[in-house]
Amino acid sequence: MNERGQCWLPGVTLLLLALSSGIAWRAELELRGGWAGLAWIGYFHWAVPICTFAFFLWALWVACVRQPFPFAFSLLAFCVAAYLAVDFIFHLYFATGPSGLRTVAFLGGDDFDAGFRRLRILLFAVPLFWALLPLAFCGICRGFGVPITTRAALSSAALFVVSWPLSIFVRTFFEQRGSADLIHALKSGFVIPFLVVSLGVPLLRLPAVFCRASPRTTVA
Repeated sequence: MNERGQCWLPGVTLLLLALSSGIAWRAELELRGGWAGLAWIGYFHWAVPICTFAFFLWALWVACVRQPFPFAFSLLAFCVAAYLAVDFIFHLYFATGPSGLRTVAFLGGDDFDAGFRRLRILLFAVPLFWALLPLAFCGICRGFGVPITTRAALSSAALFVVSWPLSIFVRTFFEQRGSADLIHALKSGFVIPFLVVSLGVPLLRLPAVFCRASPRTTVA
């Protein structure tokens, strides 16, 4: 493979992975529960672990660290912890109807006023928590010697947060079903490619891992 192809390969594969992840989420939602109603909230989405594992393999390939097995274990632990945390946050943020009332009662210890106050605090803190995910990913990579700059990590975090309103805006050009809000950005799968790209961007800024100039030889 020539050098120019190697330079573009990580970015192209990241874009394909991002688009495939969004399509896989939407396809599973349509095939298992359909668009109408809230059935999609009540079952486990297999697209999530499958696409997460695909990103995990992509990151291992692009990062090219000297200690691949400890790095892989750390990334895997991060993926599991991030999934559990995001699942919990989503149940808080998107809870409506009876499930929303149960969430409020849980947060307030059966005191609804205290529950609503604590829920508002948690909802206000969600963007901060969301930004911590790419920062933690970049921190793990840097801990294993991947040369990710602070600027790249902060850019990834900002893009990760902005992915939600950006996906809402983009979705309006392609689909009219549902409201232009966060829950439909997730339900439709439009936010997923933006999140994947945002998370992978810092690894695309690595210095000359795939773009090394081939050594030139001189003939006397």
